[in-house]
Amino acid sequence: MKISARVMWIVCVALFVALAAFAGCAGNKEMAEGEAVQIEGGSMPSWVQNPEKASTDEEKAFIGVSRQYSMEQDARSDARRDAYRQAVEALGVYVKTKIDEVVSSVDMGNNILAPAVVRDELSRIQASGISIGEPQEYYIQKWQKKSDGSIDYYYLAYCRYMVPREYPKELMQNILNQEKAKLQDQKEQEMIDRALKKMDAMNTDDF
Repeated sequence: MKISARVMWIVCVALFVALAAFAGCAGNKEMAEGEAVQIEGGSMPSWVQNPEKASTDEEKAFIGVSRQYSMEQDARSDARRDAYRQAVEALGVYVKTKIDEVVSSVDMGNNILAPAVVRDELSRIQASGISIGEPQEYYIQKWQKKSDGSIDYYYLAYCRYMVPREYPKELMQNILNQEKAKLQDQKEQEMIDRALKKMDAMNTDDF
């Protein structure tokens, strides 16, 4: 039996209305108390979950994560602070370890380079912030959550911050040069020169 074009049009319209009604019902599903649903942001990029894959031969990645904020800009700022904090902590451990190695290798005594010197420089970096680079990328999620019977909205932000792998070497050389400038004894200055030469040839791929 041949179906007329008018009948086909009526059937199509009816199907469209039914699908729209179904979608509306699904979209208006009642949220449970305390339930949170992501409504913007899409799929999470791979660098969020795997910082090592976000790193390159030249730069190390640090992934900052924000707390929940009602304003997107606040979430971005918080994620950036978290990434910076992680980078400074990693720099502190790395620089202290490598300077100890270099000092030992050239028989430089602590009377020339006291541990407090390194600690003070790292404290300065922590206070003033890393002076190199900017966040490379942000990933933003918007969520809605039912709380006390009402729907609240908040943002979560993720920040990818890249630090050049050569940067720790620059910090260490700066520390040694500052100490060299304070010394009067030529032999002690020569020890620091040996340490600087050793440091210049150091491979920082492990940062």
